[in-house]
Amino acid sequence: MLSAAIAAAAIAGAAVRDPLPPHALAQPPVRLTVVGGSGAGAFQRGAAVHVEPFRVSDQRVFRRWEGDLPAAVRAADRGRAHLAFAMPDHDVTVTATFAAAPLWALDPVPVEGSTVHVLAPRRVGAVTAGTLVLLHDAGEGAASWRASAEAWALVRQAAARGHGLVVVESTDRAAGRWDTAHADLGANPDLRRVRAGLHAAGIAGPLVFLGIGQGGDFAALAAHAFMPLSSVWARAAVLVGSAGDASPAAEALPTLFVLSARDDAALNAAAEARRAGLVAAGVAAEIETLEPWPIFPRSFWPCAGFTAQDSVDVFKAVQTAGLVDPDGWVARDPAAGLPPALPADLDRAWPCVAERLTSGWAGHGLSARAAEAVLDFAERQWPAPLPAPTPEPTRMAYAAQVAVVNGSRGKSEQFGTTERYGDRDVVHIWADPDPEGQVFDRWAGDADRLADARARHTTFMVTTGRLVFTATYRAAPAWRPAERAVDGRQVFFHAPPDPVGLIFFFHGAGGGAAGWVAPRNLEQRRMLRDAVARGYAVAISESGDRQARQWSPDPPEANDDVRHIRRLHDLLVAEGAVGADAPVFGVGMSNGGGFVSRVADALGWRAAAVYAAACRPALAETTTVPLAWRLAENDRRVSNLDAFACHARLKARGIDTELSVNAPSPVYPERFAAAPGATRAESRAVHDALRAARLLDRLDFQVLPPSESDWAAAIAAAAPGIGPAVVGEQLDVCWTEHQLYSDADHLTLDFFDRQRSALPPTVSPPPTGTATAQGTPSSPPTATPSPAPMWRVALPVAHTGGG
Repeated sequence: MLSAAIAAAAIAGAAVRDPLPPHALAQPPVRLTVVGGSGAGAFQRGAAVHVEPFRVSDQRVFRRWEGDLPAAVRAADRGRAHLAFAMPDHDVTVTATFAAAPLWALDPVPVEGSTVHVLAPRRVGAVTAGTLVLLHDAGEGAASWRASAEAWALVRQAAARGHGLVVVESTDRAAGRWDTAHADLGANPDLRRVRAGLHAAGIAGPLVFLGIGQGGDFAALAAHAFMPLSSVWARAAVLVGSAGDASPAAEALPTLFVLSARDDAALNAAAEARRAGLVAAGVAAEIETLEPWPIFPRSFWPCAGFTAQDSVDVFKAVQTAGLVDPDGWVARDPAAGLPPALPADLDRAWPCVAERLTSGWAGHGLSARAAEAVLDFAERQWPAPLPAPTPEPTRMAYAAQVAVVNGSRGKSEQFGTTERYGDRDVVHIWADPDPEGQVFDRWAGDADRLADARARHTTFMVTTGRLVFTATYRAAPAWRPAERAVDGRQVFFHAPPDPVGLIFFFHGAGGGAAGWVAPRNLEQRRMLRDAVARGYAVAISESGDRQARQWSPDPPEANDDVRHIRRLHDLLVAEGAVGADAPVFGVGMSNGGGFVSRVADALGWRAAAVYAAACRPALAETTTVPLAWRLAENDRRVSNLDAFACHARLKARGIDTELSVNAPSPVYPERFAAAPGATRAESRAVHDALRAARLLDRLDFQVLPPSESDWAAAIAAAAPGIGPAVVGEQLDVCWTEHQLYSDADHLTLDFFDRQRSALPPTVSPPPTGTATAQGTPSSPPTATPSPAPMWRVALPVAHTGGG
C-alpha cells in the first residue's frame, strides 16, 4: 500500500484535479522526468503524479523505480510498476529498471475431456515456490488469461518470480460459469476438474486460488474445499471483483480482495463486510482497492502487435471521442457506449483498448496495477521464504592479453577498456566484414574458449592470461540476383552451381522484395550471401497486398500469396533454375515470419526459420514441418513467449524445432564499417558521436532503445557517407529491437542442412497453375527447360564493403 502521508494525494483522478492551495499555485512548477516510462511533465508542488513503465519485451519484467523519489515513498512501494506520489518542491528524475525473465510456456495437460494449462513452479535452492490456480470470469474461458493484456501482465510477473501456474476452464462451456452451488467435491464437476488437473500436472501445493468475478466466488469455495485434503494443499484465495462465498468465516483461508473503486457498489460493500467477518474470526484478510488511473499516450502499447506509435494514435482517437479528457483521465465508463472510431488498421484492437480504459476508469475486472499486491500476498502464504541468492565470489583481477586477428574486441567489464581484461570478464568479439569474394567461416586459435566459434559475433570468458582469436574466411564468389516480374510482383533469384536446396525469403510488414537486396540493409544482404555460400539457391518475392505490404492471413486454399509462391516454384523448376527434387525451405521476418510457417506447412517444405514472429497455436498442433525460431531479446513488437509456446508444443509432438534469442551487444567502433563504401575511420566517427551524445555506456551498450533515443541527430555530421538507414539498422540489432539479424545465419543454415536428408512432410498442396513470365496462370509446363534459363545471370559485381 502507499504510505498514509501520500495516499490522500494519490487515491483518485478527482483528487488530482482538486485545486491546490494558493501559495502552491504562486510558485513556478517543478519538473518530473521519467526514464523508461510515462508520466513526465511539469507539475505544481504537492500535486499528485503518476508514473508507469513502458512496455518491455517478454524477457524483461519491471523490477523497481530508481531515482530521487520523495522520502514519503516507502522502499517497498518502489517495486510497484504503477506508482503515485506527491510532487516535492524540487525537480525529480525516476528511472524504470527491469529484470531478466526466462522464456516459459504453459504446457497443455489433457484432463477429463478438457485441457489444463500448467507451468511448474521453479525450485530455488531447497524451496519450491507456490502455484497460482487461475480461474476466469463468467462468460470467459482459459484463453482469456492470454488474450487480456491486463491479466497477462500479472501472469508474466508470476512466472518471472518462479510461481507455478495452473489455468483451468469451467465445465459449463455454454455460459462459462463455475459451479458455486455445491461445496462438496463429489457433487461439483468444477472442483473435480481442478483436482484432476492438479493431479495430472503433479502439483499438490502450496496453492493460491485466484479468480475474477464469478471465478472469484469459485476461488473462495475451492480454497475451502481443498484445505483439508492431503493430496492438494490450498493456502489462500485472491478474489478479484468478488466478495467470495458464504462459508463460515472461521473455516476460510487467508484472503485478498482486489476491488475497483467504480465497480458495483453493492459488491464492494459485500467484500468489505466479508473481510471484516474474516478478521473478526481470526483469519488474515486484506483489501487492495484500485482507484482511477490516468491514461498516457503509450498506455495501449501492451496490446498485441502494437507499436509505440500505434498506442499514440489510439490515445488521440479515444481523446477525440471524449472517452479520455485532456488530462488523461477516463471520462466515462468504457462499457457504457460504443467504441470510438479507431484508426482503420487498429480497429481490431478495440477489446484490448477497452480493457485498458476500464482499468484507468477503475471498473470491473483484473488490472495489471494489482499484480505486485497479488503476488506479494501469495508469497506471504508460502511455508518458507525463498533463500537469498549466493553472493558472487570476489574476482581475482589480473591483466589478460587478448589479440583478435581480422576482427574487433569489446571492452573489459572491470576496466572499461580494450587494453586489459580481468578474471571472468565476459568479452564480445566480432569478425571483420567479409572480404571481396569471401564469407566468414569460423574462428581459429583459442576457439575452444568461445561461446560459438562459428558465429561472426560471439563471446568468451577470461580465465587465462593470453588468448588469440583469428577470424577465417572461405571463398564465395560475388554474385548478383536476376530480377523479373512474376504474377505482377517483383521477384529476385540466384542459384550457385548445383544448388543443394532452395530458400524463399519473406519480408516484414511494409516491406517488399527489393528490401532484401538493398545495399543499406546489411543484415539481409549478409543472410543471402551466407545462404548462397552454403550452396542454396535463393528466391525473394513480395506480398500481393501492395498497400499494407503484408502477407495474406487467409487459409491456404483461399490464399493468393500461397498460390503465388507455389506458381513461382513451378516456374523455377520449369525453366531449369532448380531441380524438381530440390528441397525447399523458407525464411521470414516479422509478418513474413508469421507467413513462412503457414506457407511451409501448406506446401510441404522441408523446414522454415521464423524471425521475430510467433505462430498460430492451431498450427503448432498440426504441422509436421520443422520450424526454427530466431528471436530478439528486447523485441516489443511480438511475443517471444508465444513463440516459445509453439516451439515447446512442436518439441512435445516430436517435430524437429529450435529456438534461439539474440542478446544485446555493444556498439563497437567498427560496427558500421560494413556499410557500402564505408571506412573503419568513418565507422569510428559514428561511434564516437554516439558516445559524445551519451547514448552509449562505458561498455558501449546503448542506454536507451533506438526508437526512443535521438541518435539520428547525434550522428548527423559524423560520417555523411554512412546513411542513417544503416546506423538505425545496426543500432536495432545491437539493442535487439524488432529487426532481422544475421548473427544466427549459421544456426539457421545448419538447421536446414539437417532437414535436407529427412523425408519431406506429407501434405496436399492447394491446386494451382504455373505462372508465366507475364504473371498469368497456365497449365503445368511440359516444355523441356532451356539449358540457359532466364534466371541465370553472369554480371560483374562490384564489392560494396561486405557486411
